[in-house]
Amino acid sequence: MTTTYHPHPDEHGKPVVLPNPSKPTPLETWSDATAVATVTPGGPMPRVLNGVALSSWAAPHTSKGWASVQGQLTFDEPTFACPAGKHEAAGVVAIEPDGRVWVVAPSNSYAGYTATFPKGRVEMGLSRQASAIREAYEESGLKVEITGFLADSSRSLTYTRYYLATRVGGAPADMGWESQAVHLVPVEKLDEVLKHPNDARLIEAIRATVHRQTPKSPEYHWANDSYWTEALDRYVELRESGTRELTIDLDRLEDIIFNADGPAYRAMDAMVSVRKLEGYESFKGAPRIVCALLELLARPRGGKTGRPE
Repeated sequence: MTTTYHPHPDEHGKPVVLPNPSKPTPLETWSDATAVATVTPGGPMPRVLNGVALSSWAAPHTSKGWASVQGQLTFDEPTFACPAGKHEAAGVVAIEPDGRVWVVAPSNSYAGYTATFPKGRVEMGLSRQASAIREAYEESGLKVEITGFLADSSRSLTYTRYYLATRVGGAPADMGWESQAVHLVPVEKLDEVLKHPNDARLIEAIRATVHRQTPKSPEYHWANDSYWTEALDRYVELRESGTRELTIDLDRLEDIIFNADGPAYRAMDAMVSVRKLEGYESFKGAPRIVCALLELLARPRGGKTGRPE
């Protein structure tokens, strides 16, 4: 019986045995946006994917080098509140132009994960973004650039900030010892590949992000979108019942406004539809959207609301 070893030793220099090694997929799966593509350590890859070369990256080798690594993004991040007893961690979800998402298979299903997204604890001296970029390289071989915030996630031992990212280089076949395969997975198949319950909320956030990045139809109008009309109906009901005040929980507010499919980003589409289809003369949709937005922001948690929380 042949014993399979990872080509890279672990952090202690010891060989990593893979009793159940992953199997690569045919090369043609990499060019098929509907297929799950898989590469194993040192395996063959196409030279180019979606217009970006798949080639090894000379990544930093020191903490100082990682601290200043390119790909970090200056933007207004939501507050990060790591609960007591949890370790601070960071990770990335890199999305390809063809809509597929990069996923790693932890060696020997570490911590019960057969597949997940690259992440790791934040080391002293590194920012969360630098840590996320480093973990992406070490676990998937990819060179990524941060493009925004995705979600914060409570894991088994960590509280992890996940960033959205795009691949700008690297080669997944260069994955480190912590991964025994790297997958490229269509969004609609993520829940078939990622089975751990800790990843369920991230999958929802990714789907919302991809949905938001899909251009709206030129005919889109907020008045035909139940997201807004139902919120407006609830606002009218509140007014008719005598309600004169709405209370907004600022902690919850930060939670939902950064949601990729939440009210802040949806309001952008709604207002654009007002400008395009109503113009400045009638302009009646804009204040109605604001009223609906207030209801959405003030609505308390709990229950099935038919919209992202």
